[in-house]
This record gives sequence, C-alpha cells and structure tokens, in this order.
Amino acid sequence: MEIKSGECHIWCFDSNEVTPDLVSILSKEEKTRYSNYKFNKDKNRFLKSASMLRILLSLYTGISLESILISRKCNDCDRNHGKPTLINCREINFSISYSKNIVVIGIYKNYEIGVDIEWIDYDFPYEEVIQSILTPDELKKHNVMGANEKLKNFYFHWTIKESLTKATGQGLNESFNNISIERDINYEAIQVVNYPGFNNAFQDITMKSMMFKENYMLSLAVFDSLKTIKFYNENEIIEYTKGLGYYSHIT
Repeated sequence: MEIKSGECHIWCFDSNEVTPDLVSILSKEEKTRYSNYKFNKDKNRFLKSASMLRILLSLYTGISLESILISRKCNDCDRNHGKPTLINCREINFSISYSKNIVVIGIYKNYEIGVDIEWIDYDFPYEEVIQSILTPDELKKHNVMGANEKLKNFYFHWTIKESLTKATGQGLNESFNNISIERDINYEAIQVVNYPGFNNAFQDITMKSMMFKENYMLSLAVFDSLKTIKFYNENEIIEYTKGLGYYSHIT
C-alpha cells in the first residue's frame, strides 16, 4: 500500500463486524487489554481498531504482522496511555478515533497526524460543557448563532481541537478552552490562532473538518501542507490482503 507525500488516508471500519479470529492478530499486550474489557461493545471496538491498525501498518510498511511494534508510552508518566507510534518505521504516522460503531484510522507520511470523529447527538446538553471547549472569544461568536449552527459549531470545535491535541500528543492533558481556532463560514479555511505552550509555527498545520456518514463530524490535523484526502474501507483491505492469511474468517 503506497502513500504519497501530502496525502492523508482515512480508513473507516464498523466495529459491529468482528470475528474472534481477529484476536490472533493482536500483540500479547493487546490481547490482555482486550480480555480486560467487560462489555462486548468495548471489546469489539478495541478488537476492530487494534487488529485493523496492525494490518494497515503491515501493508504500508511491508513489515510482517508479528514484527509490528507499537508504543503507547506516555511521555509524562510512562504508562500505556500516550500517543501511539510505530517504533520500527517512523515515517508512517497514524491516529485512531471512534464513535458509536464507527472506527476511523488516519495515516500520514513523515508528519504527525490527529483524527477525531464524533456522532452528532441532537439531544446532547452541550451548553453545559461548552465553556470547557471554547475560548471566551469563541463563546461570544457562538452565542449569537442560531440553534442548528450552534450544535454544528460545538461539534466542530470539539473534534478539531481533539484532532489537534492528538497530533501534538497532548491529548487529555490539554485544556481546549485555552486553544483558539478560527474558521470561515463554510468550515473550510481553519487555522490555529493561539495554542499556549505549542512552539511549532501554526502555518505548518493543516486542519480539515467535515460531515461524515450523514450524522458524524470528522476532523483531522496534520503538521504539513495537506494536499489530498483519500477514503478507504474494509473491502479495500480485503483486496490488498488476498492470499496473505489476514482474513481467515472471510470466504
């Protein structure tokens, strides 16, 4: 599987479609984590995301499944909840997100990437948490919007800031209401205005946000001049892996 410079590949999977033989793809550590989940929906989502990620990394790098080494070490405490990275091929970067039964994996070459997807819940009381997401200036603009635009604006800021902090590796350590984002009316021209403690030049970051599969908001951030986004699904993995034994459950 080839990825060119400036391309972002977004893979989409359904975590309802899993079979037990996918467990054999997982590393020892991942198998332990899988067995520790109590609820089937959580087990299935982890199994789908972890197994598909390993297959994708093998396809993009040519490294065998059993040799793929993924680190999830936190830079601050050394526990396994940090930004995941592929140890044995640093040029391939990735990010994972899920909401409901949808799992997305973003792949980018040579530069960091963050992706986030959220199902838009029209009954979610977002006004109760919005001050933790928006800066004071963003909140002023938000308050004069119509009801439908407010909902979209909330999910936009939530997902775009989540994707940005995933790319930086800060994740849950970052307060979203300290990060300032500007966008045009069409949600196309998006830029970082202020990100305390982040030293990279903001012009080196490309951010995109879009409606996805009718009722999801998908956002991504890459530390590069993004040229193209290509979307793929599991059927295309099956085509690439014919004869490799990754999909023994498919006839």
